Amino acid sequence: NTAGLATTSAATSVPSSADAIVLADVKVAYEAILGLTAGAKTLPVTTASLEPGLYVSRAAWALPAGQTITFHGEATDVWNIQVIGAVAIAGTFALSGGADASNIRWAVTGAFAVATQSTVFGTVLATGAISMATLSSLEGRMY
Repeated sequence: NTAGLATTSAATSVPSSADAIVLADVKVAYEAILGLTAGAKTLPVTTASLEPGLYVSRAAWALPAGQTITFHGEATDVWNIQVIGAVAIAGTFALSGGADASNIRWAVTGAFAVATQSTVFGTVLATGAISMATLSSLEGRMY
C-alpha cells in the first residue's frame, strides 16, 4: 500500500512535474523493498551487528534507548529493512567496516519517529508521519 507515501494539500501547493517524477520513483523503490523476500532475517531490538541483507519486522518495531545496531559491511554492501507498522527509534545506529548510509533502505508501512540524541542512517520511505526530535541526526533521506 503506497497510498500514504506523499500527500499534498491543493490549498497550499501545486505539485510540479518534477515532484510527480520523484513521487513515482519513491513509490517504485518502496514497493521494490517491500517485495523482497529471499533470505529475510528478523530485525533485532537489542544491540546487534547487522551484516548486509534483508531484515524484516512484521509488526511495529522499536529500538529502545541504550541499544545500538551497527551496519557492518563494505561500501558496496546493501541493507534493506521492511517494517510492517510504525518505527520508534530511541537507541542509535552506527556504521562499521566501510558501510555506506546510502546503501541502507527502509520501507515502513507507518510512522517513523526518531527520539532525542538518536542517530539513523539510510533512506527512509514511510507511509506515515516522519519526525525527528531535537538533537537527533540522520545521514540519509526521508520520504
